[in-house]
Amino acid sequence: MPNWCANRLIITGTNEARSAVCAFANGELYPSYARAINQSLRLFIAGCGGLLRPVSPTEYAPYPAIIQGVGCISPENLAFSEWLVLLGQNAKLDEDNCQRIDVLYQQSGLAGLEWDALPESVRILAEKVMAQKSDDWGRGEFSKSEHAQLWQSFEDDCQAARLDMKLLIPTRLACEINGFNGGLLTDIATSYGSNLSLYGVKWPHGYASDVTEEERGLIVDFDTPWSSPDPEVIQRLSERYGCDVVHYFAETGGGFCGFDEYRRGTLWDEAADEIQYSKDTFEECGEIYFHVCGPEYLVNNMAHYIG
Repeated sequence: MPNWCANRLIITGTNEARSAVCAFANGELYPSYARAINQSLRLFIAGCGGLLRPVSPTEYAPYPAIIQGVGCISPENLAFSEWLVLLGQNAKLDEDNCQRIDVLYQQSGLAGLEWDALPESVRILAEKVMAQKSDDWGRGEFSKSEHAQLWQSFEDDCQAARLDMKLLIPTRLACEINGFNGGLLTDIATSYGSNLSLYGVKWPHGYASDVTEEERGLIVDFDTPWSSPDPEVIQRLSERYGCDVVHYFAETGGGFCGFDEYRRGTLWDEAADEIQYSKDTFEECGEIYFHVCGPEYLVNNMAHYIG
C-alpha cells in the first residue's frame, strides 16, 4: 500500500469557473476517453479473433496476433483498418480521437454485439488474449472464465473518477490496452508507466476528496499515492477553466512538501521544501506523530497531513 500525499487546491475565479472545477472535482464530467478505451478493447479482441481484419497487408509489431490476415473490403474492416492506424500511433485519447474511435466502433459492427453471437472460432482465439488480460481489462472484477461478462462490460456506462486527471491530459491508446501490469504489447509502456510519466502518480485521480466553498475560494482537498500530481496537471486545470489555482501538498512519509500557483495557466510561484516538525506529539490510531510546524505556507493550509 502507498503512503498518501495530501493535497489542497484553492480555486479563485468567476462563478462559472468555480462551478466547472467543482463538477470536475466531483466526477460529474463524462469520460469519453474511458468509452474509447472500452470500444478499443472490443476492437482489439475482434482483431485477435479474426472477426475484423485490415483491408490491406498490415503489421502491428507490438502484438502481431491482432492481424489474422487480410480481409475483404467492407465498412467493418475499413473501420478496423483505420482504428489500427490510431493504435499504431499510440494516439492521444483527446476529444477528437475519442469521437473518431466512437464513429469507427459504430461502423465496425461491434456495437451491441453479444458474446454468444460471435462465431465459435472467433471466441476460441479471443479467449486467449482475454484470459491473459482479464485482471487488467476487467479491473479485477472478472475471472479468466467469465469472457462473456468481460466482453459485455466494455459497453457498460462510463463514469469519471473524482479529479480525473485523464480529463486534463489525454492518456494513450496503446498504453491503456497494454494495461496497468503490461505484458501484452512489446515495447509499449504500461498504463502504470504512462500514468507516472503524464500525471506524476500511478493512479491519476483524487482519493478521499472533499469540496467546500469558502470566502477565499473553492477548496478541494484530496489524496494521491506516494507523491503529488505533476505540475502540468495543475497548469492544465488552471488553463482549461480560466481560473487561478494554488496547490499545496505534503507527504509525511517522505517528509516533503511544497506549493505551486498558476494564474490562468501561467506559473506564478512555486516552492519545494522539507516538512518541519515540532517537538510535541499526538496519537492517532495507536500511532505517535509529531505536529507539523512549517514551512509557514503549509501550516493551516492542509486538511490533514497523515496519509
